[in-house]
Amino acid sequence: MKALLLASLVMGLFLSGCDRYYGPIVKNTTKNPIDITVSFSDGGVSTVHLGPGNGFWQTQKGRVLEHLTVTQGSQKTEYASPFLHSLLAHLSSVTAEAVYLIRESDLEVVSIEEAKQKGVFTAPH
Repeated sequence: MKALLLASLVMGLFLSGCDRYYGPIVKNTTKNPIDITVSFSDGGVSTVHLGPGNGFWQTQKGRVLEHLTVTQGSQKTEYASPFLHSLLAHLSSVTAEAVYLIRESDLEVVSIEEAKQKGVFTAPH
């Protein structure tokens, strides 16, 4: 019986570890909680609450961020497609490589490697 329970636990951990996460990634690097709404090139839309230091990951490969709304308290900031795409100019890929860092006063886009170097990249749990 113990072996069956252990095998079930191991299988559950294995299957939950098989989820793949892809960019674009949106990371809250501010000291305050925020709400974000993201719209993707495939028409998908998600609204999530991010605590300080938390990130938004999604599981569909090949998506491009088309619109981002950041709400902190009563302040709302919107970033539209032309601006978001201009931030991607220095990246080699507009999808999986893009990490959008929401900062106190602006938005920065870096690659996963750059985010790791800045110490703001952590993989999803």
